[in-house]
Amino acid sequence: MAEHAQYLAYLAGEWQASQSQETITIQSPWQSEPVGDIQAVTQDEIDTSIAAAQDAQKPWAALSLGERGQYLNQWADNLAANKQALAEIEMAEVGKNLKDAEKEVDRTVDLIRYTVQEALHMHGESVRGDGFPGGSKDKLGIIERVHLVLCLPYRHLTIRLICQRLRLHRR
Repeated sequence: MAEHAQYLAYLAGEWQASQSQETITIQSPWQSEPVGDIQAVTQDEIDTSIAAAQDAQKPWAALSLGERGQYLNQWADNLAANKQALAEIEMAEVGKNLKDAEKEVDRTVDLIRYTVQEALHMHGESVRGDGFPGGSKDKLGIIERVHLVLCLPYRHLTIRLICQRLRLHRR
């Protein structure tokens, strides 16, 4: 069996191994072999990370929409710059072909940039679904203000689906 990647967990602002000293192996659905090992974090690590995220949210909320948008656009630029590597991960972990995996990264980048633009120009509490390429005019997005967004991707969740759960909020 080929050696596979060992991934650290991002906990309270740092990449680190879990205190549990255990990992969970992620299997490729189409190659039937391990893609990599992720950290099996403890409840204390989760609680500490949530508290750190809540603390980090305060200075984030103090930033203007434009400043938050700049950070998200930098994130989109980083995803675009790493498109090939991300597409390969998407292929192994989700089972997509290369063309579809590359499209998934492109749509994720587009979604982040679209979300930034919508937030900067938003009036009211809803967004029409057809404002995003490929969206449906029959759908409406309701804006809900939250203080903390926790995204815990479960097995084989695509990068775009993860990003759809993240939002730029007005305070």
